[in-house]
Amino acid sequence: MKVEKRMAQSLILVTGATGTVGSEVVKQLVEQRERVRVLTRDPERAKKFGNSVEVIRGDMERPKTLGPASLAADKFSFLPITRSFRSWKDTRTMPPGRLV
Repeated sequence: MKVEKRMAQSLILVTGATGTVGSEVVKQLVEQRERVRVLTRDPERAKKFGNSVEVIRGDMERPKTLGPASLAADKFSFLPITRSFRSWKDTRTMPPGRLV
């Protein structure tokens, strides 16, 4: 029953998850038993989360990588530090969802 309940929960995509703030966001979401997917340029850095999250390789500076990460995500938490505002503009290509 617990597995069924967790599967029915919303999927939350967290960008910037391996940074200082993002790591804390992921930690708190996992503690609340939320389903979490993290977008990271370096999946090795996401190993600290163990099997508690789904890891997707991607980069906010490369909009084409955002589609697979956002697939089936119901909620989004955007925490990236970008070098330009260009990538923020490009997030409009992501499907509608709720920001966390």
